[in-house]
Amino acid sequence: QDNDDLVRSFAMQTNDMMLSLYLGSMLRSTVALHNLINNKVRNKKLKDGKSEEAKKAKEEKKEAEKKDEKDDDKAKDKDSKAKAKDKTDDK
Repeated sequence: QDNDDLVRSFAMQTNDMMLSLYLGSMLRSTVALHNLINNKVRNKKLKDGKSEEAKKAKEEKKEAEKKDEKDDDKAKDKDSKAKAKDKTDDK
């Protein structure tokens, strides 16, 4: 009788330890999965932010190039008008 009680007691204690290991493992896995999801979201936000910044930079560069082209065209027009005026003055 005492021997059976001892075996049963050890079996219960072993089952309790296994349950605590299982629950700890499940908790650890859940936290790791949560961290992976947070990392993915954070990386996606950073990537989206960088792409938006790149788009803005491209747009600003295009606008600056257009402005430079307009300024160059204005300067060419002034030069051509000045040359035309000089030709008419020479006559």
